[in-house]
Amino acid sequence: MSGTPFYERVAVVGIGLIGGSLALAAKRLGLVGDVIGVARSETTRAAAIEVGAADQVTDDVAAAVKEADLIYVSAPVGAIPALLEQLAPEVRLGATVTDAGSTKADICRTGLHLLPASFIGGHPMAGSERAGVRSARADLFEGRTYILTPQGADDELVERFVAFVSALGARPVLSSPEEHDRMVAYSSHLPHLWAAALAVGLARLPEPADLLPFVGSGLRDTTRIAASDPTLWHDIFLANRSNVLRACDLVETALQELRGAVTEADSTRLLAYLQQAKAFRDSLGYTEPAPEGVQRGLRLAIDGPAGAGKSTVARDVAKALGYTYIDTGAMYRAVAYFAMQAGLVAGRDDEQIGELSGRLRFEFRPVGDERHLFADGQDVEHAVRLPEVGRMSSPVSAIPLVRHNLVVAQRQMAAGGSIVMEGRDIGTVVLPDAEVKVFLTASPQERARRRYRQLREMDIEVSYEEVLNEQMVRDQRDSSRAVAPLRKADDAVEIVSDGLQREEVVARIVALVRERQDG
Repeated sequence: MSGTPFYERVAVVGIGLIGGSLALAAKRLGLVGDVIGVARSETTRAAAIEVGAADQVTDDVAAAVKEADLIYVSAPVGAIPALLEQLAPEVRLGATVTDAGSTKADICRTGLHLLPASFIGGHPMAGSERAGVRSARADLFEGRTYILTPQGADDELVERFVAFVSALGARPVLSSPEEHDRMVAYSSHLPHLWAAALAVGLARLPEPADLLPFVGSGLRDTTRIAASDPTLWHDIFLANRSNVLRACDLVETALQELRGAVTEADSTRLLAYLQQAKAFRDSLGYTEPAPEGVQRGLRLAIDGPAGAGKSTVARDVAKALGYTYIDTGAMYRAVAYFAMQAGLVAGRDDEQIGELSGRLRFEFRPVGDERHLFADGQDVEHAVRLPEVGRMSSPVSAIPLVRHNLVVAQRQMAAGGSIVMEGRDIGTVVLPDAEVKVFLTASPQERARRRYRQLREMDIEVSYEEVLNEQMVRDQRDSSRAVAPLRKADDAVEIVSDGLQREEVVARIVALVRERQDG
């Protein structure tokens, strides 16, 4: 273990898939000291030791939590309040108690009553249809949202646990218990209920086994989550039943409308519904996993100065490789844009801008044939290209808290591989272990000409001399700033694009990636 762990002793009460995955990840990353796993089953306790999820095991909850400074309760939601009552008298001063329940309102009421300063409600949006500690994975939380509902908890404890969650590779999001339960009814509970309904309906066929030769990935994917632990989901549906029923009403109405269009053979209405469904699914921004047996794609970091053509080249490279493109510069410009909207100024309001950057949620969604940056659900792709936003983005990006928050977000986006990420410190700071690194540059004059043409195409009146002068100032600022200055990584391949067509640059980089992939 390197560095100081967040928690010296962790008690995982209910060391199954979620608790075991947290323990495996935290131990592998050196985030914790000893882990004691709590389980009623001797078989589970033995398995936790065998897979390396725990250093010690016991069936005694009180004994396990006495010396722990993090107590992680991972059990069916119906059992968590009783477990909190059982362990509360044994929790030492300054310890953090959290849970992983899929509903929060009832659990948080109990936690706030019994452990007002220590309890932080939690729900990692990660899981599997498989159960048990033998299915635990150290990468289960990577790139996943982790919702926290820290009503009344001590600020220092909350800050440390948020940092711990980020260090696991997850993305912490703060919410109220009520808002959590309302939203996950749509995003998690309803999909499971409908998967179960589809499976139950098909199970009622006269001869269900006759269906098997005709089953493809559609049915397997749609019903996958119906294979999850029935007892666990029984408790979730009852605990959040009012929100689940409202979610059912919404989608049942949509099903009736679709059924009506099919019944009436209304081609126009049916196509409109299907197009609306596709647009929503596309807006979620999922990257499909590589097929079984196919090697996962690499992480490509493209760095370089402003105006070097990184964004255009990165988009084309991502398209050629079938990768996801992440424009980190646009993310910093989005922070600058929202700071300007709030009347904040870099150098004067750095603390507020840093806090703002931690609240923003970034997504790259398909819009037509392009992918646009959305921040907190707002399409800001065009707004962040404005010159005044660009001027503020450089001082904003030098604010340490802004860089910290965005680096965390960017690393989470890259966790699954098959990405092209471009910026100014990707290969040196954000993804220093990226498999492929490129430093793309051009002369200041060439870069200014490209930026000038781009602005004129946007009908923005500006002179070439103004663009060149602004670019020289920005180059100096980016290369000399104290936080993550622009520089070429030692193992990056440098490409000077003066005199090269865009297609030539793209072809060089694609060939480089494929060479590394094959090697």
